[in-house]
This record gives sequence, structure tokens and C-alpha cells, in this order.
Amino acid sequence: MAAAKHNIVIEQGVDFDLEIQLKNADGTVIDLSGYNAGISDSQPHFLAKIKRTPETDEVVRFTTTKMDVESGDTPSSGSAGRTGRVRLSLTDTQTLTLTNTSYVYDLYRRDSAGNWFRDLEGEIEVIEGVSRWV
Repeated sequence: MAAAKHNIVIEQGVDFDLEIQLKNADGTVIDLSGYNAGISDSQPHFLAKIKRTPETDEVVRFTTTKMDVESGDTPSSGSAGRTGRVRLSLTDTQTLTLTNTSYVYDLYRRDSAGNWFRDLEGEIEVIEGVSRWV
């Protein structure tokens, strides 16, 4: 299955969060309970990078967080990640390094068997800041 496409806008110099829910082709939620979040290389884990173009070196790496189960989520019980929700985050310091106005990104997921899945991709538009405190 091809990765879902979602273009995003990031404001330079401020914190950024994007919450998504990962689903299978049949619409069922992907259970992310066992996945290592943060910036981890331990399987299973997520990998999400920002680059100027797909061929260039990474500019910055998203931090991933599995989202806790909240009221109204389906399934409605279980551990963080069971609802397939994950947050991609950048700190204000990281977004300040985004000096070009356009980038690309993607989100990969590696399961415990070592299989890679490309879940999300898109373009990033950066709105450059005018006032800077650094």
C-alpha cells in the first residue's frame, strides 16, 4: 500500500506537533503498543526525517510519541499506541534550523520482525520568522 500523503506547514522558531492515526488498508487501526517512540533505533520503532530533497542528507529528525488512549478512542482501552495514534514533534530550536522554505518528509515504521512500512509522506512549507530571540 502506498504511503498516505499529507502536506504540512511549519512555523520557524516555534514548537511543532502533528498527531496522526495509522490504519491498515481495510481501515482498522494499527496497534503501536510495542513500538519504541522518541528517537529510537530499537525495533520496533518509527523513523521520520525532514530533508531538502529525497536525495539529500537529513536536516532534522522528528521525535515520535505514542498517544495515550483517550475518551472516545476506538479501541477504547489498552496501552498507549493501541489506537494507532502517534505524534510527530519538533522543538522551537529544531524548527529554527529550517531555513529553506520547502522540504519533504516521510514516516517509516519498522516492526519487530524487521519489516519496514512507509506510512506517511509529504511536502513541508516553512513560514520563516521575522522576530528572533537568538
